[in-house]
Amino acid sequence: MTFIEINSRFWIDTEGFTVNPHIDNPGVRIALQIYLKGCENVGTTFYSLKEEDVIEKEDAQRYHFPWWEGLPPVRYTFEGKRNTGYIMLNDKTQLHGVPITLGKDTLRLSAYCNCKE
Repeated sequence: MTFIEINSRFWIDTEGFTVNPHIDNPGVRIALQIYLKGCENVGTTFYSLKEEDVIEKEDAQRYHFPWWEGLPPVRYTFEGKRNTGYIMLNDKTQLHGVPITLGKDTLRLSAYCNCKE
């Protein structure tokens, strides 16, 4: 793959942070997240979602999954170890999130990049 542009930002997540399982909107084609500070067990979890389980709506998010009704099996969890991360090729089955809430004195620092081909 050849990238023509990478937009980067730094995320600092503190006490109370959580991200419910979700599918990114179609504007996110390729995402890269690198964990810059060790924060074990606070990585990103990806789920094995079947295309027929995705709800498609005419809104900005486009793809939805009712995670509160039960989650599909976990495909892989990135642990949040320093200087590791993932590249996500987004499609309507890329259900992912951070299924725990950060506790007191816990900090998650990462670089998030939206990559354009």
